[in-house]
Amino acid sequence: FAGQFGSGQVIGEIFTGPVTFAGLTANTSFGVSTKEYNFVTPNVDGIIGLAFSAANNIDGGSWLDAVNLAPEQNIFAFYLPHAEDGDGGLFTIGGFDETKFQGNVTWVPLVRERFWEFDFTGSYYANGQSGTLGGVAIADTGISLIVLPSLTAETINNAVGATYDKNTGLYAIGCDKIGKAASITLTFGGRAFEIPSSRCEYFAQLTNPHHKRRQQLLLHPVAGGADNSRSPCVLGDVFLQVYYSIYDRTNKRVGFATAVHPSGTGQSGPSLPPAPVYNVTGSAFVDQFFTHRGGPVIGSIEVMPLFYGESQRRG
Repeated sequence: FAGQFGSGQVIGEIFTGPVTFAGLTANTSFGVSTKEYNFVTPNVDGIIGLAFSAANNIDGGSWLDAVNLAPEQNIFAFYLPHAEDGDGGLFTIGGFDETKFQGNVTWVPLVRERFWEFDFTGSYYANGQSGTLGGVAIADTGISLIVLPSLTAETINNAVGATYDKNTGLYAIGCDKIGKAASITLTFGGRAFEIPSSRCEYFAQLTNPHHKRRQQLLLHPVAGGADNSRSPCVLGDVFLQVYYSIYDRTNKRVGFATAVHPSGTGQSGPSLPPAPVYNVTGSAFVDQFFTHRGGPVIGSIEVMPLFYGESQRRG
């Protein structure tokens, strides 16, 4: 098999057998890499895809299909941490953790069962500049940035004072603007989602593709490139740190709610929704497995957002 990811490629062989993840075991086919290219992330044992089987390039369906959860449990969720808060991320399967968010969950229906794709019709606002959004967006924990159409990204970055870096194809923030980035608001699904200014600066170390040297940049998190049906908009970790995300396979929808972080960066909102049928708390490192805490088959592990290998928000 061959797999292409945003920051690298793997080639390997296909095996079939029991796969245990987050305390759940299922017999399924999986790839074992024999060659890896351009992966710079340390201490990662593997990648598990949580999209639908249509996106799988290995026959036999996905691990989630093989686990065969009951309809009321066929759901998972992500809480992504902020580096300066000192807490860990959390992946929950079989329900969601209502201690990790506040306010109501905004549900948006999927437009097809491949990736977690939903209607992105709406608008944006940044530092006095506004415009419309459209097409399809994907909620994706595998990328750090928010990817929008190139002209939209250019408008937003010009509004907040970020400049295009031709070496990386991303937008950088000058040292004179540290701590002064403007907030961004994306409206879709009938709700306005604000990314606070405190989350609009990312310090990253990247490999310059022209001379292969490591380059340090303070990035603005909005990038361009979603310019056709094969390149949809993407809401990556910058968005998913601010908003707890819930992926409902049974009802074919994805939900977003304001995440609650130890530093109190969550925004205020209405009271908590009713508790889910199954809920779990707890965590472990990504290279270990966490046995579910009794009851139905549910579990959780710790996750950490990555930016092309290495990143942390400045501060």
